[in-house]
Amino acid sequence: MVPNDNKAVQLSRRIRDIYSRLFVVEPKTTQDVVRQELQAMFDVCLGEGYPKSKVDAVAELQRSLREQKQALVSQLEHGEIKADHFTTELKRLLSDIALRCEAILGPHDYVQLFGVEAKDAADLIDPPIG
Repeated sequence: MVPNDNKAVQLSRRIRDIYSRLFVVEPKTTQDVVRQELQAMFDVCLGEGYPKSKVDAVAELQRSLREQKQALVSQLEHGEIKADHFTTELKRLLSDIALRCEAILGPHDYVQLFGVEAKDAADLIDPPIG
């Protein structure tokens, strides 16, 4: 595993490499790029030998989070929900996904990967959205 002070540098390099190869090697979908970014986070924060089954399970939850968040954004943009309801639902969604990821990874590995405890993940959202 990489010392903490070098993890940010290593992750930055991995992400830069992902984007530098984006369309040179083969066209990538957003989902492909996001998956590569997540894999880079796992490799740097938890080690390259981290169980693939756990990486895959977290990747699926992250994909679901993006889809559900986009549905909320669409509802907000179309005036179907108000900003305060959007914020409440987004926080609920983030909390649910964070706790499910923590159940897969365990509390220690969750913090190593995301830098915050799962119970605090939803608090990263600023209340005044609209």
